[in-house]
Amino acid sequence: MGPVFARIFLDSGVDTVQKVSEADAKTFYKKLIEINREKNYTKGTFTESDVELCVKVASMVPKVIEY
Repeated sequence: MGPVFARIFLDSGVDTVQKVSEADAKTFYKKLIEINREKNYTKGTFTESDVELCVKVASMVPKVIEY
């Protein structure tokens, strides 16, 4: 994940691995697209499949940090 994509994640309120792993990929994707349109962070594109992969990988990360 690059810094621009990370910034969009943070702006969405999904700012921990746990939150990413619990996100609904389709809803999360729509939110990320909305944020990028509003703030014009990047002209680069990402797909719903990219977000699905992030959610899947996040669910594989051991949950060792307690909040």
